[in-house]
Amino acid sequence: MNTDNQMQMDTVSRQKIVNNIFSNFFVEAGAGSGKTTMLVKRMVAMVEAGIDVSKICAITFTKAAAGEFYDRFQKKLIERSTAPTEHDFIPVAGELGNPTNDTRERCLSALNDIDLCFMGTIDSFCNMILSEHPAKAKIPSNASVLSVDDMKIVYKKEYSKIQRGQYGENLKHLCNRFKSFYLRPDDVFLSAIGKMMDTRNCKHIFDIAPNASVDEMFKDEKDLILKVLRTLLEHSELAYERNSASAQSW
Repeated sequence: MNTDNQMQMDTVSRQKIVNNIFSNFFVEAGAGSGKTTMLVKRMVAMVEAGIDVSKICAITFTKAAAGEFYDRFQKKLIERSTAPTEHDFIPVAGELGNPTNDTRERCLSALNDIDLCFMGTIDSFCNMILSEHPAKAKIPSNASVLSVDDMKIVYKKEYSKIQRGQYGENLKHLCNRFKSFYLRPDDVFLSAIGKMMDTRNCKHIFDIAPNASVDEMFKDEKDLILKVLRTLLEHSELAYERNSASAQSW
């Protein structure tokens, strides 16, 4: 595809984004190509077509992007609410139409109610939906999103309950075994449970412990330790007594 064809396709795409406001589009473009600019124009076009600003939603992935989006949308509404009607208006692909009294009034009204338009991150959007419809989501009406530090406090409380046997003796027994493997089991538990919660939709595969005895599993290590101990017993001069002779032996 040559450059002229690419430019033509880009022009057609931009025109559709602004003009076909009742159709859905999936836009794939590189950084700095104007995706946010076109989305803001599309939202303004929706307002000028008479769509209530409270029915418009723009979801981003970062708070910084959401803040920028809000500022640009607000700025465009201000611009269009005072833009004069041009007598010799020439339509340009990807640009908004010629302002009229109706579009100016609609932009001004949307500007006054701009906070009714959701512009934020995906997690804040989901939290808003859950807080507005807790019964349908089957969660308590006072449910809230906890921070990472808040979750650590919850995990500590649950770990204490497990140790006290509040979730059954079997889980308490497993917890005691878990504690015997680590110097700081509380820290290990907090680190592990956090990672597991972050990947709770993944399939976890655990290696099954072999049936062999400890002596069989660590035979080589055991033989090495016995060899070292036997050597120390047979050679008293190797005892470290903080003198030059023993230091030389070591």
